[in-house]
Amino acid sequence: MVPSWDCTIAGCVDPGTGLGQYTTQANCQSMCIPTAPSWDCINGACIDPGTGLGAYNSLGVCNSACAITPSWDCIVGQGCIDPGTGQGVYNSLVTCNSACAITPSWDCDGMGTCTDPGTGTGMYSSQASCDNACIVNGVEEQTTNKKLLKITDLLGRETKGFKNDVLFYIYDDGSVEKRIVIE
Repeated sequence: MVPSWDCTIAGCVDPGTGLGQYTTQANCQSMCIPTAPSWDCINGACIDPGTGLGAYNSLGVCNSACAITPSWDCIVGQGCIDPGTGQGVYNSLVTCNSACAITPSWDCDGMGTCTDPGTGTGMYSSQASCDNACIVNGVEEQTTNKKLLKITDLLGRETKGFKNDVLFYIYDDGSVEKRIVIE
């Protein structure tokens, strides 16, 4: 095969196929001018496109221009997040946290339990005030005058009752008491 050369980023190279662009290495070298490194800022990183047409002529200048300053946005339910664009509302995490903080509040679930919904919109501003309103603190005692209708044994037979037997006292209000008199 006849030697031939192609101009690449690495310089003049013989591809070994005989199909190179230049027939002599001298022609290739005179036409193949190495490109000066240059950089473009792409997604926060400095990249050399290899064309010599990058926006920045040094990596240091590119890095300083391309650096994204952290910033934060307050996202409900997630807290402070850095969007990675430098366009967040808050320029420091401390400022974002203080603006984004949700004040605890409580709601009564109707079953005597207070819970913080995590949104700052609960009905009570303190757990103590929720507990006072929510938790049942007493048991109402019902007093009725009920009359004994009959006493039965385990088999449901009416009896006068004997000691050491299981007895059921049935009342006129529908209530039943189980009693055992042990001697």
